[in-house]
Formats: sequence, C-alpha cells, structure tokens
Amino acid sequence: MKERDDKPRLKPKPEVFIIRPEKRPILEYFNRCRPLYGSDIRVDIEGNIFYPTWRQVRREEINPENYDLLSRKRIRPEIYLNLSLSTKNPYELRIHQVKKDGGSVEAGIRSIEHVIETETKKETPQAKMVQERINQLFSLFSNFSSLTKEDFKIIQGETYTQLARVGFNPETVMLEEKQKISHWLIKGSGGKDSLSRLNSLITTMALQAAYHRAIERELSIDQILTKFIRMHEALTLAREFSREILTDAHQWLEPQRLPAYYLFRYPQKPPQNVGVTVGILNTLSWQLTQPPVKPYRPTGLAAREPLIQAVGFLKQNQREEINQKGLFQQASTVLRETLEKYQSVHPTSA
Repeated sequence: MKERDDKPRLKPKPEVFIIRPEKRPILEYFNRCRPLYGSDIRVDIEGNIFYPTWRQVRREEINPENYDLLSRKRIRPEIYLNLSLSTKNPYELRIHQVKKDGGSVEAGIRSIEHVIETETKKETPQAKMVQERINQLFSLFSNFSSLTKEDFKIIQGETYTQLARVGFNPETVMLEEKQKISHWLIKGSGGKDSLSRLNSLITTMALQAAYHRAIERELSIDQILTKFIRMHEALTLAREFSREILTDAHQWLEPQRLPAYYLFRYPQKPPQNVGVTVGILNTLSWQLTQPPVKPYRPTGLAAREPLIQAVGFLKQNQREEINQKGLFQQASTVLRETLEKYQSVHPTSA
C-alpha cells in the first residue's frame, strides 16, 4: 500500500444552517444588538452579552416541524427540510446569553475560554491523531498479503488504544462526522470487508474515507477556533476599556482631587472656575456611558447619576448640597465596589 504523504486540498461541504422555531425571538433580538469590535459577540443597551454557537445536527432529526431554515435556498424551506440532505452538513444555530456572575464580561471570557480549550486540547489532537494513525496503517499495510487475521486483530486493538489516549470513544461519540471518522478508521484497521474477508481494496477505501473526513474535521475546528478567538479578544478588549474608564473616574473622585477643589472645599465663598469644573464633570458623566458590557455599563450609569446631580447644584451655586448629599462619595463607592469585585477574570473562588 502506498503511504499518504500529502494532505489533499478539500473543499468544505456546503453547510446548511437551521434554528428551532421557538428560538427565533432570541435570534431576532440578537440581530438587533450591537456587534462588539467586529466579532460575533453582540451586546444590548444594558450591557448583556450574547454569542452564537453552531451544533451539528443528525440529518434524520431535521424536519419542518422541529426546525426553521436559515440558509437561503431556491425552494420553499419546508420542502427543503424534508429532503435527505445527504450531501449537506446541517448546523443548528444557538444564541447564548452570558448569565453567570450577573452576566459579567469576566464570565463571558471564561465561557469562551472553555470552548477554545476544548477545541485545542481535545478536538484538534483527536483529528491529528486519526491522520497520524492512518499514515501508520498505510505503512503497516504496504505488504498487505503477508499479514494474518491475527495481525489485523492486534493492529485494530492498537487503533482503539490510540483513540482512547486522546479521549475519542467510538461508542459514545455524538457528533456525526466523528462517528463516521471512527467507523472508517476502525474498519480500515481490521483489514476486512463486509463478508469478513481480508480485502486490500476495501481497507484502502475505508482509510481514505477516514483520512478525508479527519482533514475536514480539522478544517472545521480551525474555523471554530478563529471565531472564538476573535470573540475572546473582543471581550478582553471591552473589559480592559471599561475598567480603564471606571478607574479614571474613580481616581478623579478621590478626596485629594475633585472633592478638594476650591468650589467644594469652600462652598460659602464666591465661586471660581465653575465652567472648567462643570466641563470636567460632564466629561466624566459622558465617559461613564461608554462601557459596553456588564458589570461596567450599569455601574457607570449608576455612578453617573450623582455626578449629573452635582452639575445641577453647581450651576445653581448650591455647592453645599453636593457635600451634604455626599454625591462624589456615592459615585466613588459604586465604582470602587465593582472594580474590586471583578478585579480578576479568574477569581480563586470561581
């Protein structure tokens, strides 16, 4: 048998995207939300975070009663979904809202990291292991006729062992593509046809089928990783941006800075530089509206309220009200509590 040296260039199979009818409303809401830095992450006006995933679906599960068609086709969706779709790869679109930890961006980052870790530490090694094993088998089967049934039994057992090392259990795997990969790999390892006869041609065809599907699987994993890495980068950037804004505002509200200005230290004396101070407060108030994600967006909006009140009192020269109500302290406390609580993406208690 000839060993495979080069990976064939394969065109990915056409993908068909579907969604469960009851999930349409969340998809419509998702589409109305704002994309986060060009990624697939979307956020709403309250700072809630949403992200999509795509789950491969068994073709036999697809029918017009259970799914709506998202992909555009030339025929009516209900007719299309009744077809066998034997040449298609159907994927169910799911929209997830980050809800853990109050829907925080930190929880979102951890969720995305879990997907990336699964793909890089489990799925990618499995796809690579299959390709490596098939190359080993082509080498072992180079003199096919000299091998006995006992040899093939040992070789097939070693294939099971190598699959187990990377957590690939053919008996429990759910993904259709992986089921086919394991089926053809194990069949090819045994060297037999459907009549239990040693058959070089059938073995070669089985191994080629497994090899092609393993490459397609690796390409699919790479596409998934690319999407989720972008999502991770977007969430990380949003977190850093938001924390920088809240930190800057908190520093302005420290006792030795804005509260120590002449206007607030001596509220009974004639006002000075009111316009400059109002400008600072208005700028801080605007900046606090800019964080796009939880918990920083609602925190910024909450801290903004006492600053807006302070601007009103300052314009009316009621500076004592600002001190008596502790408006700067209120805003500072709100900011500090959030910055301290969410100081780490991976808190030890999580």
